[in-house]
Amino acid sequence: MHPEERAYVAKQITDTIVGARAQESIYLVRTRNGQYVSVIVFARCFRNRNDTPVLYPGMVVLESAAAANNHRAH
Repeated sequence: MHPEERAYVAKQITDTIVGARAQESIYLVRTRNGQYVSVIVFARCFRNRNDTPVLYPGMVVLESAAAANNHRAH
C-alpha cells in the first residue's frame, strides 16, 4: 500500500475490530510493476460468544472495476 496511507488503513482496521462494524475503505496499493492503483476494501470482524475477535474476512476490488460494475444496465 502507499506509505502515506498506512496510518489511515491501520485506523480503519482498528475501528472495524473495536467498533464491531463493517469496513469499506478506498486506498492505493502497489502492483508488481510498481504502479499504484486505487482499490475498494470490504471487511468485517466477527466475534465469538465471548466477544473475542476471531475472524476478519474481506475482499479487495479494483476501484475501476467496481465503478464499471455500477454503470451496468440490469
